[in-house]
Amino acid sequence: MSRIFKRNMVLMLLCLVLSVFVGEQKYMCAEYGAAALNSADGTTETNTSAKAQKTFEVKLKKNKFTYNGKAQKPVIKAVYVNGKKIAKKYYKVTYKNNRRVGKGIVIVKGKGKYKGYQGSAEFNIVLKKARITKLTSTKAGTFTVSWKKDAQARNFQLQYSRSKSFTSGVKNVWVGRSGKKLVKGLTGNKAYYIRIRAFAKINGEEWYGPWSAIKSVVIKQKGTKTQAQTQTQIIPQSSTVWISGSGTKYHSHASCSNMKHPWQVSISEAIEMGRTACSKCY
Repeated sequence: MSRIFKRNMVLMLLCLVLSVFVGEQKYMCAEYGAAALNSADGTTETNTSAKAQKTFEVKLKKNKFTYNGKAQKPVIKAVYVNGKKIAKKYYKVTYKNNRRVGKGIVIVKGKGKYKGYQGSAEFNIVLKKARITKLTSTKAGTFTVSWKKDAQARNFQLQYSRSKSFTSGVKNVWVGRSGKKLVKGLTGNKAYYIRIRAFAKINGEEWYGPWSAIKSVVIKQKGTKTQAQTQTQIIPQSSTVWISGSGTKYHSHASCSNMKHPWQVSISEAIEMGRTACSKCY
């Protein structure tokens, strides 16, 4: 045995003898005894128990919120310590990053007999659902879509397809915050389905909002003309026609269709009034 080990053994025996007369010495004996028995080569190791971690387990009633410009404050469902639920009077709640789109944090700190304890839980503030406000096809092979702007969005993902379920032929177009986009190169006289969603990148993480409701539009075909354009080509705008107060047509002469109290107007005026050409006259 080493010299140090022998010394420790002697001290342990001495302490045991002294502890009979002096009660306080028994603590010293325990220390020397543990040191001696822990090392056969004479070195000492002290065993200390780790302090119990003072951690709360936090559960939220809801962990997903839609951005509305206001501070979000999730309700605490329960707080646990080692599986035991504790009363509300033993903790206080604060919030961090709880106003803008991204990850927010609920921080719970203990008080009273749980002072020093702490826990947290994350929740998400997501982008609003995009909304298409207008969809038209006024030029051949194109459509123009407008949507409601969103200050929290970096840009928008626009999808269009001939498939209502977006299972085939889906095209993606990334658009900015302008709120309006003209899409070209489409097939005329065919129905297209369109949807859009907001996008943002926060702390390197990509966030997508829900898709808007699906809207559809029939694409204008090249060479097609409106009824008004066709009518004004057949009849010069300077020509006058006959109309009546109760009819929906315009006529080339006053006696057509037994009109009562007819009067004359220009062809352009008749068209603006929603009148169409009489099939008997033209």
